Amino acid sequence: MKKFVCLALIALLPLGLCAQRRRARKKAPTPEELAAQAREEKLQLARLSTAQITFVDSVVIPLDSLYTSLRQSASECGEVSAEGFVSQLGNRRIIPMRAADGRLRLFGQDLIGNEWTEATALKGLPDSDLTQQYPFMLSDGTTLYYAAENEEGLGGLDIYMTRYDAEEGRFLTPANIGMPFNSEANDYLYMVDDFHQLGTFVTDRGQAPGMVCVYTFIPPTSHTTYNVDEVGEERLRALSAINSIRDTWTDRNAVEEAQKRIRELSEGEKQTRTKDFEFVVNDRLTYTSLSHFRDASVRQMAEQWLKNSKTLQDNRQRLADMRRRYADAAPAQKSRMATQLLALEADVEQAESNLHTQEKAIRKALLDK
Repeated sequence: MKKFVCLALIALLPLGLCAQRRRARKKAPTPEELAAQAREEKLQLARLSTAQITFVDSVVIPLDSLYTSLRQSASECGEVSAEGFVSQLGNRRIIPMRAADGRLRLFGQDLIGNEWTEATALKGLPDSDLTQQYPFMLSDGTTLYYAAENEEGLGGLDIYMTRYDAEEGRFLTPANIGMPFNSEANDYLYMVDDFHQLGTFVTDRGQAPGMVCVYTFIPPTSHTTYNVDEVGEERLRALSAINSIRDTWTDRNAVEEAQKRIRELSEGEKQTRTKDFEFVVNDRLTYTSLSHFRDASVRQMAEQWLKNSKTLQDNRQRLADMRRRYADAAPAQKSRMATQLLALEADVEQAESNLHTQEKAIRKALLDK
């Protein structure tokens, strides 16, 4: 009897092994499942590093009207447009262009006189990027934000930050700025208005095709992340995706102050759109158009003042550019540039004095009429 049982068990043994092998084959994940698992692990790791950002406003607009809808102060932080980014002084711009490999790359140009130099690719940005777009540089003239698509990102376009190394003449290795700004969707633009302490962020996450959400946030003074043990995984997931801007309001006073700055900036932009210039007549009266000068002779003086003002602005830009090039020049070049630099500084100083004299003459003429 014992012999029969043993023989039966031996006979069944291969069947059991086959069943185990079939189960093992059945449980093996597919390449798609492995990819999904890796993607979720990447997202979870990014969530654990979600920065604490206070979002104070949001509006949904068509992507193709982005640049006409952006709230920005060009005189304080530079200006973004469909062509790229132009610095505060108007003498440096960063634009996306097709490189030799057909991919969009960021190129830089300088304004020399009244002409832009030949565009050159920004050194230091990864060649592995599938695309580089939507540049914005902080007012420090060093810190650059832009959107790129690559295999290391969270999905679609992600926003990266880098800084310019003047000694090496190239940008440092860019860093993904992480959540809540980046996601599996396309995250287009990050810009900061230091003067008004307001930031703008654009993404198409959760939006219909062709639409984007423009968020306004308070630029953080330091990088602080959420503690998952305090907020919990579910709430952290919501904060990383910006499911509700009110969930980020930990300081109501700061939010109210930021919303006040938004209103003031919006009102200022409305006024700017109706101004050709500003000429302060006195504490109560400011002219913003040549038509405000009723007397023909005074209007002629104002026309000359406006022409001289624009010339002075151009010379100030030339001076700023020359000073930058002088700082980076070799000793021999500096010796040759010094005379030109001093002459241009003297011209700008004299033009400022002449413009001030013109302004006084125009005010006197207005009061005498």
